[in-house]
Amino acid sequence: MESIQTFNLKSDNEMKPVMLLLVDMVEKIRRLEKPNPVTIEFDCVLSEVNASIIQLINRISVSLNDNVLADKADMLVNLYHTWLENTYSTLDAWMEEWLRVDTNSGLPMNNGWVFGGGIAYFEIESEAESYCQEHYGCSIDALFSDDSDEVYWRDWQV
Repeated sequence: MESIQTFNLKSDNEMKPVMLLLVDMVEKIRRLEKPNPVTIEFDCVLSEVNASIIQLINRISVSLNDNVLADKADMLVNLYHTWLENTYSTLDAWMEEWLRVDTNSGLPMNNGWVFGGGIAYFEIESEAESYCQEHYGCSIDALFSDDSDEVYWRDWQV
């Protein structure tokens, strides 16, 4: 029977242990070992970025063969290592600056469509198009303008 690791973090500021857990899980994926199932519990309301990372860790812990999850985990690990090299801000502030969370999937994203100056983010164009139709009554092409931040595509890769 597989062991289940449980982490009970009392503060949203305890991000570094969570990132270290993610780094460890990515290393297991690279070695093609099935990670142990993980349960992470918090006694506080999480920021969107931290909740996204927790969701990613929980999904990676049970789904080894998902290349999309592995790519997103690598993206977060790269962000983490870049932060370690440039420690001029807290990890939370760094992640808030460089990481965006997809509105539909709840997973971190490196690039995609932004609506309303940051109200909604979409990595998949068809999902962005559906959102645009539902909330603006038109296509992205019709809404897009060089002079507007109502909808635009952005790349946040560090």
